[in-house]
Amino acid sequence: MPTSPETLLLPDGAITPLIVNGSDATRIGLDVLLRRQSWVRRCVLAGTLAEGLELARRHRPEVALLDISDSGVPVSSMTKELHASCPSLNIVLTAGCATFLSMPPPRLGAVSFVTSSARADELVATIRAAALSDPAPRVSDPAPPSALLSDREQKLLYLISTGATNREIAVVLHLGPDSVKKSAGTLYRKLGVRNRAEAARRAAELVESAD
Repeated sequence: MPTSPETLLLPDGAITPLIVNGSDATRIGLDVLLRRQSWVRRCVLAGTLAEGLELARRHRPEVALLDISDSGVPVSSMTKELHASCPSLNIVLTAGCATFLSMPPPRLGAVSFVTSSARADELVATIRAAALSDPAPRVSDPAPPSALLSDREQKLLYLISTGATNREIAVVLHLGPDSVKKSAGTLYRKLGVRNRAEAARRAAELVESAD
């Protein structure tokens, strides 16, 4: 009968977590929290993904806490780069604000996802479980963004690319302006963009790649 990670012990100093987070306060706070755990040897801290990639190559951490708040980069691309730097790495996605994943963590190359409302003991338990888990599936060639969009989202993306206002889009799609704004936020997360201008550029890229 398989043994769950919760019943297994980690030896003292067993892991070196990598923390990739753009907030100095959060990064330091996580470092202090994790170094209190007997099974943490030390933490390596990175303020950017580029720094994280270098530290992953140098220190070969077992687990990474990857912040995806307002990254502007598709999550699967971030995890793929980290796995290229350290193939044995198990990644826990984190977010300092309300963030929703477009698909389950394993499909994004991660072991799990910790929300901003998680308690300290929940976060520690998640990292410990990640250290004991089998490696997460690696992201090789993610599906193109257009394949992840519903028909309505594709129509919304097209209308955004034309410069239509939220009110104009609401009329075409038979939605309320607030619903358009909410749907646009979901669309931006799926595409890994931050605003209408980036969404319009991504729409143009999708059209070019389809030709």
